[in-house]
Amino acid sequence: MSNKVALPHSKNIGNVFKSKMVLLNFRNDILFPENTPVKTMLTFTSQDEDTHLDALSNFLDLVNNYKFLEKLENNPSKKKIVDIIKKYEFLSNLGKNGDI
Repeated sequence: MSNKVALPHSKNIGNVFKSKMVLLNFRNDILFPENTPVKTMLTFTSQDEDTHLDALSNFLDLVNNYKFLEKLENNPSKKKIVDIIKKYEFLSNLGKNGDI
């Protein structure tokens, strides 16, 4: 399994009106410059800097603390991937707004 993740994104210069994300998990590695293998790509655009940083932070938390890349490799179906993300969203929101 490749542990390389690409996170293409850019600064909003007034032309982004909604925050959106797209997760791509390739069957085979895609070679980036300098022969860097990439298996997973998260592209996103954000309305503002706070949303941008939150999205990046949440994705990195999912990758680093919940073995997300391994789960992507072992559960390649779209439904299972969505279920993993929903479970993470639930877990990451526990304790916010006095839930716990």
